[in-house]
Amino acid sequence: MDTPEIFDRAARRRRRDRAAPVYRDHDFLRAAMLDGIAERLDSVKRAFADVLDLGCFDGAFVPPPGAKVTRIDAGKVFADTAGGMQADEDRLPVAAESFDLVVSAGVLDSVNDVPGALAQIRRALRPDGLFLGAFVGGASLGTLRASFLAAEADRPASRAHPMIDVRSAGDLLVRAGFALPVADSETLTVRYGTLFGLIGDLRGMARPTC
Repeated sequence: MDTPEIFDRAARRRRRDRAAPVYRDHDFLRAAMLDGIAERLDSVKRAFADVLDLGCFDGAFVPPPGAKVTRIDAGKVFADTAGGMQADEDRLPVAAESFDLVVSAGVLDSVNDVPGALAQIRRALRPDGLFLGAFVGGASLGTLRASFLAAEADRPASRAHPMIDVRSAGDLLVRAGFALPVADSETLTVRYGTLFGLIGDLRGMARPTC
């Protein structure tokens, strides 16, 4: 029996294509993720020859010096802009043991089959490869969720998709077969004057909106 899908794949691709022209006006969250990834990469004392940028958006991730980078995005416009290929993160068109570094920032929480995506990332890595991923975690948008629950107390409805907390992230990495997995969280506080400003940023980031 097929597993029910949370996200409509075609709608997700369209959302990414709509966001692409204005993405640079709303990219602060992924920029913070990429800063964290770069900081962790700086502490790794080894060279990387083949790198996969999974969920590449506009291609802002800068690979280590001398590395060849392959970029993949579910949205055609993002993929074309970054000189990459279009594909869903849980349906990777790459060979086993093709990369010694896989980086994914800002997409895995909105993928239908997260365990499957992680397993395919693990398969794409060489035996000594490294995976660095960052995504919006389970405690995010807490104020927005609470506001909707208060406003709809009589008939509450789900207004945000399920998110992955840090403990679940560690469990998923173990299930996918990663050696020495580490999962941690970082808080980024952003304040908005109106709900419309928040919704505008979420749409500009190509994220699911309420």
